[in-house]
Amino acid sequence: MKELVKGGFTIKDACFSLGISRSRYYDVLSKKSEQKGEGKQINKTKGGKFDQTNRMLVQRIKAIKGEHPFWGYRRVRAWLRYSREGIKVNQKRIYKLMKENGLLVERKIYKAKRRPTRSKPKKEEVIWLHEFTSLTEAKEVIRDWIAKYNREYVHSALGYLSPLEFEQKFYQNYCQGGCLMTSTLKWAKICPPWRGSLQNHD
Repeated sequence: MKELVKGGFTIKDACFSLGISRSRYYDVLSKKSEQKGEGKQINKTKGGKFDQTNRMLVQRIKAIKGEHPFWGYRRVRAWLRYSREGIKVNQKRIYKLMKENGLLVERKIYKAKRRPTRSKPKKEEVIWLHEFTSLTEAKEVIRDWIAKYNREYVHSALGYLSPLEFEQKFYQNYCQGGCLMTSTLKWAKICPPWRGSLQNHD
């Protein structure tokens, strides 16, 4: 390995030529370092810069989990990647960081129901996390959450766009110069496939 690297091979190409994985190579290298008493943490890619990036990611993940404690690593990664933050990060890396820091959500397996529920996010992030003192307070909190959900929550089924962003993109792609926004009724007549699916187009 050392000879290949000295000869100009990258660690990735050298590992490929020898038929071993990079993770295996770094594991062996780490064990040798510990045996020599060096006590240095070996980074698997870019040294201190990589560690600093990981620390930044863990801080952002903790902030997201603080607001959305029931989110798993896929949704956290989607939020980092496709929301306003725009952080390009691998899904496996997010999973590893969340696992190492005890931030993964325990999966529960339920029996299939005839009618799948669609209110899980509302229950997890609104009802379960608040102690309402009145019906009026509950209505206000739920209304604010729904507005935020439509404005900010990205969905894989919508191409990692929020419902509002998807709606706006639909107008741009399919209603250029055709849809009249003066009323929901007129809009529905001109765009029949989406009739009644969206509201508040006045």
